Amino acid sequence: NDFPSHQPASSTHATTLNGVKEEVLKLDTGVNVVLQFSKKNTESENQSLGPHSCELSILKPNCSHPKFQVRLKGDALVSIPLLPTTNPMIFKGTFYMPIEGTYELDMTWYGCSSSASDQSHSYSSVSKSVVATSSDGDMVPTMIKSKIPIPIFGTGFWLSKSHFMDEKTLKSDYLWISDKSSNSSRAIENILGAKTDQGIESAVLRNEGTPISSAFGELSNYEVVCWVGDDSSELSRKLFLSLRSQIANSQRPFKFHYYRVTDLDDADKDMTGHQMSRKCKQTFVSLEVLEDMSQAEYKKKIQQFLGKIAKCMHDETWSIWMMTVNTNNNSSKMCHSPTIKPFTQDHPCNDAIFELFEENSLPSNVRLFDNTDVSTPQFGENIIDVASTIAMRIFAIIGNQVETWRAMKQVGRKDGLHRGTKIENDPADECIFKEL
Repeated sequence: NDFPSHQPASSTHATTLNGVKEEVLKLDTGVNVVLQFSKKNTESENQSLGPHSCELSILKPNCSHPKFQVRLKGDALVSIPLLPTTNPMIFKGTFYMPIEGTYELDMTWYGCSSSASDQSHSYSSVSKSVVATSSDGDMVPTMIKSKIPIPIFGTGFWLSKSHFMDEKTLKSDYLWISDKSSNSSRAIENILGAKTDQGIESAVLRNEGTPISSAFGELSNYEVVCWVGDDSSELSRKLFLSLRSQIANSQRPFKFHYYRVTDLDDADKDMTGHQMSRKCKQTFVSLEVLEDMSQAEYKKKIQQFLGKIAKCMHDETWSIWMMTVNTNNNSSKMCHSPTIKPFTQDHPCNDAIFELFEENSLPSNVRLFDNTDVSTPQFGENIIDVASTIAMRIFAIIGNQVETWRAMKQVGRKDGLHRGTKIENDPADECIFKEL
């Protein structure tokens, strides 16, 4: 279990000076965390929504790869992004609370090793003493965005189920919601249920700020959507299908395929073997559970793998989406021996993915599907909730792509690919996957 029961910090104290409340936590692992909460009204005991600051200092000698996660937990989950300073043992960052409410510090320390941590230590502040309120003149907080955000998603945050009607019926403790959603969108009739084969349930909002185009209903039988990858890819598709009947019942499941790839060294056989072909027009790639692969190896093999898919899906209008890793940043054995600088608190495989896309070395129809804004605040927990939220985003991506195709008079049909008045042989017939 990477997340043992939380324990109070070794010592904690709070002071207030000139309207700034400072909370200091000293951990028995040799780590100090200082939170500074700013106030807009010095006469109030409550804090403003932000911006606030956090500093984490490491007193342990020879800590070459410090690994930790810091967030506030309460009425919402608030990830606190910390970046290294000129002193590699000091990390700083700023953050906002997205809504009024009560919060406590929630931190996990994984140690200093560059490999997967065998043990983790979780800490929380002694009391829920941080109460944030908005006041006249407060700016609307800018929520943490993905590194390369997709505009149609906007920004959002994880909101406690206590803010929803009939909260006792909800299986999820937090639901992802757009920071532009109104209170009416929290009504129970706007909550959808996703379910795995094992019966694990999750709740997502129908109206959470990610609009699903009506064009989703126009997806043809010859515009197949594909998921490629390991268990994480399979889970993504299953949750997507469990939501399908609640969103677009007219779209039949046979249009949504899963192709299993669990070993990138053997992916060539899967891609070139004598297997049945599929007309994939949109593909979502997820590879999260590979083991014993260095960060450099992962980056190189992902680049090669995406390139091979692009040779099959070589039309500019057919999108290949590389999904970020949603598992815990620091307990995974994937992408060990990090070489990418500066060192960050993102999952080391995500650092590799980000660097790959920053190099612009991939074909133009290969795109980054960055969901770290959704996954990071969860600390690798509640994977079903995270994956269900991402499934809602996939509905939006598919609908948006179909809308784009139709605007350019493009549609896949049995006799080929129709572009305006022309009919082309569908080059997807040349693309061969191994379907399991």
